[in-house]
Amino acid sequence: MKKLIYSILFFLTSCVDHSEPKVFELEYPEKEEKEQVKTVSISPEDTLNYDCTRSIPGPVLDSTAFRDWNFKLEKIQEGNVLQGIEFALLKSGNYLTIINSGCEYYSLTFEFTTRNYSGKTDDLAYWAKTTVSLLNEIKDHCDAPVDWETLEKELLKAYETNSKNALKKELIINDSEIGTVASLEKVEQLDKQTFKISLQYSVGPL
Repeated sequence: MKKLIYSILFFLTSCVDHSEPKVFELEYPEKEEKEQVKTVSISPEDTLNYDCTRSIPGPVLDSTAFRDWNFKLEKIQEGNVLQGIEFALLKSGNYLTIINSGCEYYSLTFEFTTRNYSGKTDDLAYWAKTTVSLLNEIKDHCDAPVDWETLEKELLKAYETNSKNALKKELIINDSEIGTVASLEKVEQLDKQTFKISLQYSVGPL
């Protein structure tokens, strides 16, 4: 009898998939490349001559918490403003790009690319809930001045309780003198299985 029990347990444990989530190759359609802000390489003079209220954009993620990670600093051609581009591959297999920008404002744009969720792009209640799930994947590993609890609450309140609200609706996170706002900027279907969600979070004017 014991041999039978051990055999069953061995069979069950051997059937469990212990592998990490599959990673898909991240590709963007041609139209997306045309929409990107034009940037140029930075020089030492660019950082020395930096004249914004906020600090020079830097990484906000704990690089050790992700399967792949990198950061680069760029100069936006129009306006001579610096922005940071941070990329991470999450343990779930989702991709995250953070655009750290602004001059008088501290602005973060979170762009998630996923195959773990799917739905109609105009079902904003679903995508607001999805965005909250994605934020929960990173918030413990993100050292940025983000009020995660209020952000998630306002996202759900805006779209789950009012289906008429559209993208880019300004969500008030903090209405003090140095205010904080957020907005669900985009929900795009890149191909049959891949979706991209863009969320902006801004603090200021500083």
